Amino acid sequence: TMSDDIWRIVADAYAMHRVIDCAARYRSKKKIVELVNILKEELLE
Repeated sequence: TMSDDIWRIVADAYAMHRVIDCAARYRSKKKIVELVNILKEELLE
C-alpha cells in the first residue's frame, strides 16, 4: 500500500543517515563513498 512504501522510504533514509553518521566518525571519505555505493546497489535491487 501507499503508506507501506512511505514507511520503507523513511526507514531507508534513516538507515542511510545512520551509516553516513557512523562512517563520518572514521573521517574517511573513501569509506563513506564505498558505503553509499553499496547502499545504492541494495536500494536499486
